[in-house]
Amino acid sequence: MAQQIEKINIELDQINKERIFWLRISVFVSMAVLGIIWNWNSTHISWVLLSLALGISVIWWYWTMRIIRITLDHRRTEVEILHGIIDDIKEIKTKVAELPK
Repeated sequence: MAQQIEKINIELDQINKERIFWLRISVFVSMAVLGIIWNWNSTHISWVLLSLALGISVIWWYWTMRIIRITLDHRRTEVEILHGIIDDIKEIKTKVAELPK
């Protein structure tokens, strides 16, 4: 049980690092899209930036879906751990009730 919790903490730290990375990338994507909208009839570099922004958006979407899956897996693990704790408490409660008074 302690190993599962430690594994979850490590994965959550990794997710947080990835989240910060995507926040930084989103600034670039936002600036590129705003620049293209502002200078609609500009050079080909705008289209390259737009294509790059769209590619990053697609990658971001799949990353987001992966994070949702990982989060659901963690919730499932938490529920299993809580069920284990509840079973242990029930067992202790039964043993305490059996003790001579």
